[in-house]
Amino acid sequence: MDEIENVPHREYAISVNTDNLQEAIASVGSALYGLMEEALTAHEDHEGEDCEFEAFARDVLGVLMRHAEQLSADAVWSDQEHQGSG
Repeated sequence: MDEIENVPHREYAISVNTDNLQEAIASVGSALYGLMEEALTAHEDHEGEDCEFEAFARDVLGVLMRHAEQLSADAVWSDQEHQGSG
């Protein structure tokens, strides 16, 4: 908790100005990737200790990297991708 108290206060805002859901998801996903990278870079190294935040951040980045094509503004999502979830 001490490392959070020593960091200067910052505010982050993500604004998506589109009526297209795919574009909105791509924009927010890209922003999340950038914020997670920044947070992981700024996070204090625990020198070999397991850190829950680092594991979480690496998992999130891994998922976003595996689906990087979906974070592209020109990604094409087929209807087949959505059929299994409904």
